Amino acid sequence: MNKKDHRIEDIIKVIEDIATGNYLSRIKISDRKDDIDAIAAGINMLAEEVKDKVALHSRVSLRLAEIIKQLQESRKQQLKTEELFRKVFESSPDSVLISTAKDGIIKDVNPGFCRLSGYSREDVIGKSGLKLNLWIDHKEREKIVNKLQNDGVCDSVEVKFRRKDGIIRNTLYSAVIMDIDGILHILSITKDITEIKEIQEELLNAKERYEYLIRTAPDGITVIDREGTIIIANDAFSNIGGYSANELIGMNLAKFPGFLPRDIPRYMKIFKGVLRDQIPKPFEIKWKDKSGHLHVSDLHVSPLKKDNKIYAVQAITRDITEKVQFIDALKSSEKQ
Repeated sequence: MNKKDHRIEDIIKVIEDIATGNYLSRIKISDRKDDIDAIAAGINMLAEEVKDKVALHSRVSLRLAEIIKQLQESRKQQLKTEELFRKVFESSPDSVLISTAKDGIIKDVNPGFCRLSGYSREDVIGKSGLKLNLWIDHKEREKIVNKLQNDGVCDSVEVKFRRKDGIIRNTLYSAVIMDIDGILHILSITKDITEIKEIQEELLNAKERYEYLIRTAPDGITVIDREGTIIIANDAFSNIGGYSANELIGMNLAKFPGFLPRDIPRYMKIFKGVLRDQIPKPFEIKWKDKSGHLHVSDLHVSPLKKDNKIYAVQAITRDITEKVQFIDALKSSEKQ
């Protein structure tokens, strides 16, 4: 009777170990080199391969777990970004609009758009901005779209838009191009500057009127900035003093050659006082014209203000030389 071969039991035990997760269990190979040893060697090789496969699977599983975690974090961040974008989109006081680049189909608008255009959200979603006649000049839109396709962005372009009621508004138009599901879209922000333009025109008209009054005034008028530099001199002052505007503009007040040297400190003290909003009463000054003739003038000085801040001093000079000479002559006649 053959003695029981213990190698069979070893093989069964190792197979059970591998089945339960002990991938390091191995069968000891004898010196017989028979079929049983061959089976044992095959099982050992299989166990080694299983161990490697399991290790690889574990690494892959860990990597997948990391990727899943990163995707979850990315999704959370994306949701936060989308929420932030939606809050900015809805709360912006300016008009924000998303439309397709090709045909201008409106995909979304914010309340700022409704205030600017006069349309409700339901009026415009799914419709073309071109057919709604929002654009005054369709060629202007084509230029902007071409710029967006080439550069990806356009910034602060002045554009006129038509409201639902037909009123034209002046706006500043900024936009970026973006890809949504493989389709090019335009995200635009439009700021209504109609009132600003009107104020600018009023200021320009006021400036032109002021300059006209200065040019045509019979009295000499000069404007001196805070540094004491003459920035405006009208024709009447040039006619009195003989100095052209080109000679006077850019000259420092203290360097004006017509002043008598002894009077310059007093004039500069008055000038500095006006910059502190200390306005003197009209006073007489004596000065020489370009040819050296002495003049007597009444001088009225006052500050010029912008946003309640003094930025320059205006001086109005009325030549009273003939009047003073007449009075002197009259006094002399009375005395005689």
